[in-house]
Amino acid sequence: MSKSVGATDVNSLTGLRGIAAIYVVIHHYIGSGSFSNWHETFLTHGYLAVDVFFVLSGFVMALNYNHMFQRGFSTASYYKFIGRRIARIYPIYIITTIIAFCLIIFGLDQDISATVYSPHIWALKLVVNALLIQSWGIAGSLNGPAWSLSAEWAAYAVFPLLLIPCLFRTVRLAYVSIFTCVASLILLYADRFHATDRISSALFDISNYHNALCVCRCLPEFTLGILAFRFAETTFGRKLRQSKAISSLLSLSIFALLFVPGSDLIFVLLLPLFIISLAGGTIYISGKLLSSRLALFAGRLSYSIYLLHTLFGEFIDHSKHQLAAYGMISNKSFEVIFALCLTTVTAYLSYNYVEVPSREWLRQAFEGRPKRVASHMTPDNSSRFK
Repeated sequence: MSKSVGATDVNSLTGLRGIAAIYVVIHHYIGSGSFSNWHETFLTHGYLAVDVFFVLSGFVMALNYNHMFQRGFSTASYYKFIGRRIARIYPIYIITTIIAFCLIIFGLDQDISATVYSPHIWALKLVVNALLIQSWGIAGSLNGPAWSLSAEWAAYAVFPLLLIPCLFRTVRLAYVSIFTCVASLILLYADRFHATDRISSALFDISNYHNALCVCRCLPEFTLGILAFRFAETTFGRKLRQSKAISSLLSLSIFALLFVPGSDLIFVLLLPLFIISLAGGTIYISGKLLSSRLALFAGRLSYSIYLLHTLFGEFIDHSKHQLAAYGMISNKSFEVIFALCLTTVTAYLSYNYVEVPSREWLRQAFEGRPKRVASHMTPDNSSRFK
């Protein structure tokens, strides 16, 4: 399958990733976990941004790496693919994991007590987290948001196998793959529904991060992203990308579902179609909003934002209570403003001085040839997602 999604189309997906990352920050800092009214439902549904990441990642991985395996699996191609994924996600991940570990050990993270486990158990948790396999039913993530990276790492491990039915075989087998993914998500939804026994619960918000359901949530969504890439260039996909009416309707539907309790499954199943429609760049949301400088800025920082924001939890809580005691600002308003500002500044530094340099250095180490270092904070559609 030819690679035909252009730079503008990739920009809209970058912007979507940035908006999703900010949504996660708002969810973690001011979401109440309640579905009692429309605005509480919107804030609580922030966990669905992770599902956006999963589906979007499958699409982008297929876009950037399907050519490596078109002629079949090879150890060299797989090594190159895994090497690039390590270069992209591991440096800032291991740094934030070590920071989170230190916060826990020194009692600065009040959510987890270091006295719960013996020292050798904590050492084992650190090793498992360092290997990025904690969410495979093994242990919890030291840095909470990293559970999704561990689940996605499982998807990377089997990525060449997923390409076979999704991209490299008949369209009939692709439809079978769609059916399998949808059935898997329905079963997961039903399992969460029975576990919570209420339709308004956070059915896809798996708070038990050492549960293997994390991988069960990621794999079908990641696969649907790959399938979205395949169907983006079919007659159906081209019509979807070129129709402003259908694309706008999808965008409005996706947004509206965030205000509806119990809409998780419908939201997730619409994501592949939504991403295909964004890749057309024909509607205002993709051509203007998601491709704006602000959205692209957030998109480039999204990975650092996602991993860093929870590390400031205790500091932000302490600061907001101090200011609130003097009547200077309300708790919630200060929390979201201060969290976003602090996280954005730190993420900017992380992106420029950790992500980009370490990514290029590791790619050079894995591939044995020099790489051009992308200039800081400038559009780089060829390597942004690699």
